[in-house]
Amino acid sequence: MKKIFLFLGAMVVLSSCSPMKYQVYTVTSTTPEVQNSGSALHFENEDCRISYHFWELYGNVTFMVYNKTDKDLVLDLNKSFFVKNDQAFDYVNYNEQIHPISVIPPKTFKVIPTKGIINAPFATCDFPFKITGKIEKREINFSANNSPIRFDNIITYSIDNQEKRINNNFYISKIGNYKQGEVMAYVREESCGKKGLSRNVFKDPAPNKFFYSEVNEKAAIGTAASLGLIGILIHEVNKK
Repeated sequence: MKKIFLFLGAMVVLSSCSPMKYQVYTVTSTTPEVQNSGSALHFENEDCRISYHFWELYGNVTFMVYNKTDKDLVLDLNKSFFVKNDQAFDYVNYNEQIHPISVIPPKTFKVIPTKGIINAPFATCDFPFKITGKIEKREINFSANNSPIRFDNIITYSIDNQEKRINNNFYISKIGNYKQGEVMAYVREESCGKKGLSRNVFKDPAPNKFFYSEVNEKAAIGTAASLGLIGILIHEVNKK
């Protein structure tokens, strides 16, 4: 009976610990033509449709260009840029896999791979990246004017040798710090009417969001200490 109570106590202790912590970013566009369909963000004009889905670790700026016309659409990636906080990165040097000139045939699309939006979490004295202890606020909102991250996608293309340029503008409008259980849940997969294994998935992925994650060191230390204490208690019970 004592072992059962120890086991239940262990489950309570471990369930209260969050081994990972997450920072979720919300992206807003200042380009009126950029619309959220629920599955992606889309910009569309008379020639093409550009689609984004940022949801990924560090943020995924990879975009898809669909040629709506009956003629070849020629992307000039020497004149196309990812701009972050006013610093421009041309796509050819930003990703060595990209060819400087990319032709998209009529009624087809191409995916242009890029790198992540961030490589470290956002943190200030007033907004540390923490989910335990004394925390005044775990979410913070921004406007286009005071956002810590603004980024643009500038695309230059031509049809019938007529050059055109598109500029899609974005900024981070919200950042939140969360425990693992607040953003993830276990679901049981089902295939062909048969239930499979359970796996940990995000509760609310969205095309206008992305995330950063790292080990919650305090929780990891607490979990290790708790396991050690539980092990000692079980050992003492077994001796009696």
